[in-house]
Amino acid sequence: RHSRHLYDIHKLLPMIQLNAEFRDLVVEVRKGRLGSKVCHSANDGINPNKLLKKIIDEKTFKDDYDMVTETLLNEVVAYDEVIGSLKVVVDSEIFVF
Repeated sequence: RHSRHLYDIHKLLPMIQLNAEFRDLVVEVRKGRLGSKVCHSANDGINPNKLLKKIIDEKTFKDDYDMVTETLLNEVVAYDEVIGSLKVVVDSEIFVF
């Protein structure tokens, strides 16, 4: 169910600039979600960039993406393609605080 977010990131990435202004937005959103029961990645002690790297390295959502998300799409977007977009986000270090 979470693999859909990979597709969303892939589609949204070309529309945003991973710059200081976006980093400021990330910080504000994270503050707003601090302590949330549904957004553990916003909690203190969590490094979102490391978490994203782990998702990439361990192919955490591959099976879900292949069996669920990919079948719902109106276009063919392979798992490796959406992971490439996630790697761009990680490499930008927009989530390194």
